[in-house]
Amino acid sequence: MRVLQRLFAGLPSPYTAALVAGSGAALSAGREITSTTTAQQHPQTPQLLQVHQVQQHLKQVPQWKVCEGGKAIRREFQFRDFVEAWGFLSSVALLSEAAAHHPEIFSCYSRVSLQLTTHDAGGLTLKDFRLAASVNSIVPTSPRNTVSQ
Repeated sequence: MRVLQRLFAGLPSPYTAALVAGSGAALSAGREITSTTTAQQHPQTPQLLQVHQVQQHLKQVPQWKVCEGGKAIRREFQFRDFVEAWGFLSSVALLSEAAAHHPEIFSCYSRVSLQLTTHDAGGLTLKDFRLAASVNSIVPTSPRNTVSQ
């Protein structure tokens, strides 16, 4: 945590407070999404979600949409400028690393698109929805951050 405090010291960003003071809050947002299945599985192999499970979990991650033929979810973000977008991406990187799950990231100036899928499982798993919920918890509540496709 001290490394984060030093890294973000003096940076004016809506993301730093969530990461430095309450990184646990962002991660716990993703933990609220729980499994709706009782099947036993090897802990290293994420379980692929069924279509009805995907639809249920989508309700918990506003503005994320299914893409890639149902094998991924995507959300697009619009920020004021490049610096704000890059600050957000830095926060996403830290959340992703802590969750050991990494999105596909597309960035062009003030626009960012994140796409989540679990490659090991060949589609969507709880890992994707947990990280999406964590990402949603750090997005500033600005009207400009409502872009979603």
